[in-house]
Formats: sequence, C-alpha cells, structure tokens
Amino acid sequence: MKAIFELKGKQFSAKKGDVLEVPFLNEDGEIEVKNVLMLKDDDNVIVGKPFVENARVILEKIEDKKSRKIIVFKFKRRKNYKRTYGHRQKYSVVKVKDIIA
Repeated sequence: MKAIFELKGKQFSAKKGDVLEVPFLNEDGEIEVKNVLMLKDDDNVIVGKPFVENARVILEKIEDKKSRKIIVFKFKRRKNYKRTYGHRQKYSVVKVKDIIA
C-alpha cells in the first residue's frame, strides 16, 4: 500500500518501510499523521476531499539532523556595509511503520 500524506505543509509519498527526511519534528517516538491525501493499493485508488477519512500513517522517529551549512553574505556597495552569517536547517529522519486505511 502506498500513501501520499501532508506533514508541516509539505507532501510526501511513502510505502511501509520507507525512510524519509521530513521537516523538524519536536516529538519523539511514534508520530501519527491523519492528513492522508491519497491511498493506493494494488488496483484501488482512494482520493480524499481533501483528506481520506479514517486513514493514518504511523511514523517512527529515528533521529534529528542538520543539513549542510549555507553562507549568507549581504553587502551594499560604497556604504561600507557587509554582513556574513550561516544557517543550518534542522530536519528529522523517520521510518514509515504502518499505513492504516
């Protein structure tokens, strides 16, 4: 079974056992996502309006990570203005434990 679900404003496509990188989740352990947009079995397709009723995706949080650092450099010519700073976006690695229809 395959599912398309929404988490923190982004959509993900997954099947049971997949490992995904999602925006940072503050919770630990199992996470239950109820915003399932579409389910696909062997030959059946269920599309939600906007979400499929009684469908859930169970995720298991594996770890938190940071992406590679980006450097932001700002300047204004002839004004002696220069600023440099970096940013590392946090994200979580989760495993799809189960898809419940």
